[in-house]
Amino acid sequence: MRSGEPRSLSDANKKKTGSAVGGLGLSVCTFFPSFSIHNEKRKVRRMAIVMDRSYHDHYPHAFVLRVVDTVIGIIELMLGLRLLLEFLGANPASAFVAWLYSVTDTLSGPFAGAFPSLAVGGFVLDLSIIFAMIGYGLIGWLIAQLLSFVFALP
Repeated sequence: MRSGEPRSLSDANKKKTGSAVGGLGLSVCTFFPSFSIHNEKRKVRRMAIVMDRSYHDHYPHAFVLRVVDTVIGIIELMLGLRLLLEFLGANPASAFVAWLYSVTDTLSGPFAGAFPSLAVGGFVLDLSIIFAMIGYGLIGWLIAQLLSFVFALP
């Protein structure tokens, strides 16, 4: 063996690339053209990303917060749809509109009569529904803050 020749395949790769792959001591076989250092670096980077992920989504408080957000989101969606249908003058005799009005009547019950409805031309804007949407949004935010406080990690 000559003095300038590499002693092993690993030494050959270090000499050819300047170092081992990604500084992790991995050597790459350069005898196979389909196997390249670029692919190996990508695999190492992918492994680092998988190993570096935090698993905060698997804690119970994260699940509870997602459930609260989903429930408040559905309530807000239904109230917003009712507001839109009332504003556009939807026919309350329609099955879907009647169902939506009956469900949202119970949701907007605590806020009913807080503000008068505004009638402009043929359009009606029910301000108590807007107040209910704001109220449910604040209730959802307060519940989320309370749960974050209760489940605070030490």
